[in-house]
Amino acid sequence: MLILAALLLIGGGIYLYTRRSSRPAAAPVVPGGATRPAGVPAPPVEGPGRIEFSGLTKRYGTVTAIDGLTFAAEPGRVTALLGPNGAGKTTALRILLGLASPTAGTATIGGQPYRGLARPIRRVGAVLESSGAHRGRSGRDHLRVICRASGVPLDRADEVLNVVGLSEVGRRPVKGYSLGMRQRLSIAAALIGNPNVLVLDEPANGLDPEGIRWLRDLLRSLADQGRTVLVSSHQLADLAAIADDLVVIARGRLVAHGTVGSVVQSLARPHRVLVRTPEPDRLRAELGESAAVMPAADGAVHIVGVDAIAIGEAARRAGITVHELTSEAPSLEDVFLELTRGVAQ
Repeated sequence: MLILAALLLIGGGIYLYTRRSSRPAAAPVVPGGATRPAGVPAPPVEGPGRIEFSGLTKRYGTVTAIDGLTFAAEPGRVTALLGPNGAGKTTALRILLGLASPTAGTATIGGQPYRGLARPIRRVGAVLESSGAHRGRSGRDHLRVICRASGVPLDRADEVLNVVGLSEVGRRPVKGYSLGMRQRLSIAAALIGNPNVLVLDEPANGLDPEGIRWLRDLLRSLADQGRTVLVSSHQLADLAAIADDLVVIARGRLVAHGTVGSVVQSLARPHRVLVRTPEPDRLRAELGESAAVMPAADGAVHIVGVDAIAIGEAARRAGITVHELTSEAPSLEDVFLELTRGVAQ
């Protein structure tokens, strides 16, 4: 009887321990009442994370998808890869991740091709399409399968579900997930190995405005930890808010590469000033030939060639009423459209 009682106590203890350890990990609380997502704070530890494309070329018969592409994405920075549909962005990322072979050139991570990395899930996390999870399997089980296959502890699945905000629906079948939820699940899968390199193709696809803001904050925090973040997206405004560097390609060719500021400043179109005044002709005459005045929406004008201070002083001298005077710098959308116009045809 004593042996039986001991066995029951041991079995009950094991049962309670496994139930407790299978629960999703709670997000630690940080000062100010905010929560810090589990899994994100740990710094990357395995190997260098510099991504480098060198003379990368990919041809499919007579079609050249990538044409001598050369650029680098550095650790600790968010690098935005921009280009119109068909520019070759996804092809370049597939080659980087060993899913396609180049015709010429190289694409490496820490100086090595992806196929040469030891324990690649610890080095690189990637999102190239929606999760690919079995529709009848829960999101949690999908992640646990990845953990099991890659030698990662199973409780990591609960941690990354918490990171991406899916803890409450993690046990539901994937077939009931929205597009945005499936996208979050893909990002969770990319984070399982706590990699120091993130490669994301259109990660904001399907996310609502709150989800896009969450993604933006997540990518910025990952880069601030020293990780390399290479992200391709058409969400130009959101990339402008977090990107450190821009890479713009069209028809497989590099058309611009540098910091956000340097690429924007390289635009042929200068900064302009939006002016609303009931006397645009008098203002044009007062500014003289140094200023170019062009019609804008709703009766306003754009003025190029002089800054807002000079315009305001000219209006004051002439007694011209001005209702609005706004300096307009080129936006990331302006950069994208100007750099790819013509090349993308």
